[in-house]
Amino acid sequence: MNALVWERRRFLGAGVGAVAGALGLAATAGCDSSASDPDPLRGVPVREPSWHTRVDGYVGHIEVRRDRVFGACSGTGLVLLDRANGRQVGQVPAPAAVHAAAPNAQYLVGAPSREVRVGVRSVDTATLAGRWAVELPGTENAYDVAAVADADTVYVAVPTSASPYPARSADDDRPFPAPLYAVDAADGRTRWTARTMGALSVAPTGDAVCFVDDSRTLVAVHRTTGEKRWTAPLFAPGSNPAAGSLSKHTFLAVGDTVYVSGPGDGLLRALDGATGQLKWTFTVPPTAAPFPGDRAATRPPLRGLGPRPTGALPTKYAAPTVVDGTVYLAVGYALHAVDAATGTARWSTPTTGPHTVAPVVAGDLVVTAAGYHLVYGDDGGTDDDGDVYALDAATGRPRWQFHTGSVVTELTAVPGGIAVSWDGNWCVLDAATGRPMWRIPVFDKTRKHPFSTTVSDGFAYIHLDQDIAAVPL
Repeated sequence: MNALVWERRRFLGAGVGAVAGALGLAATAGCDSSASDPDPLRGVPVREPSWHTRVDGYVGHIEVRRDRVFGACSGTGLVLLDRANGRQVGQVPAPAAVHAAAPNAQYLVGAPSREVRVGVRSVDTATLAGRWAVELPGTENAYDVAAVADADTVYVAVPTSASPYPARSADDDRPFPAPLYAVDAADGRTRWTARTMGALSVAPTGDAVCFVDDSRTLVAVHRTTGEKRWTAPLFAPGSNPAAGSLSKHTFLAVGDTVYVSGPGDGLLRALDGATGQLKWTFTVPPTAAPFPGDRAATRPPLRGLGPRPTGALPTKYAAPTVVDGTVYLAVGYALHAVDAATGTARWSTPTTGPHTVAPVVAGDLVVTAAGYHLVYGDDGGTDDDGDVYALDAATGRPRWQFHTGSVVTELTAVPGGIAVSWDGNWCVLDAATGRPMWRIPVFDKTRKHPFSTTVSDGFAYIHLDQDIAAVPL
């Protein structure tokens, strides 16, 4: 990327409440070195983990409970590590593909092969004893599984290639409709079933749960009985549902409100969780023209995608965050702050690329990341870029920028800083300046899968592929 700093990209806080004008030196102090150095972590101190354990199977999720770390591993099951030293002290074999957790149980969901039914297994977190195990009918030929749990129900969505829906073209990335099973957490009994659009984005609100059904309608049903409470259209009249994947829609319940957002129609809506009535709608402003110094604007057309659009919303999209009465929405080439009660825009600040992760609020900052992975030209060449941006949460004024040179895959708030993951790297940026304070050693530079971080009691528990590490903060 061009070494232009933020103010030279004309990054002015546009919109309601935004602060326009060039930035001072303090605001860009966090980005000078990383913008000019191809290795943004050159010379950054390395902090060694307290322990580092490699397990059998690829870790999909970890949970930290009391003195134990649970890791759900695809093809292996549940592994149990001693929180103090990382030694493996137990294992529950299961062909688990995904994992869901509730206060007193872990749920392993998956199948040993596509020819058999998907199973759900409940495991006691204290003893590792199995509570129950069931198979879900009609789930042969599953090509994906998603699961989430609350205190008394496990919700499992299972897209299968045997679903009775029309064939699609190869470039149609919408999820296949899938049955949704509500499984009783006490005994594994199926309480109710419904048909969804495949992506399990479940928003519990009161005694109801929301999901998208196979007619592209947002549905709220009673958690226990499955009785329909209300429905609401997912897309606004006149919008183009094909413009964005349904899998990217998010339903976020906060108090008695369900926030519905997605890239297809450029809207953020707030619904009454009890009735489904629309409270307000926020329309995302159109994307501005490409910024000077943005390489995505100067490359040849993207293969299969055409040139980067102007005046339209891109389909790249990150889920919103709701903190202290404000909804932070990263969509288009900008971050937007919206009043959670009224839907009134507070500010909008542009960035140089589509957002890749949900915004993170840390103190008086809101931190986001934008970037792209380009495939361009007849030879299928690729290019990556990425940046982390810290804005004043109240005004949208830019505080600092850190250039990663690749797509950011995770942001996590940690004491005194922001943990950032990209391209096999994991480091902590100073919250005040954006400068890297320390990093962890690279587990294996040949593996560039995203890290995932869980923060608990002064440690960051980090997993990547088959590795789990505990790093003191």
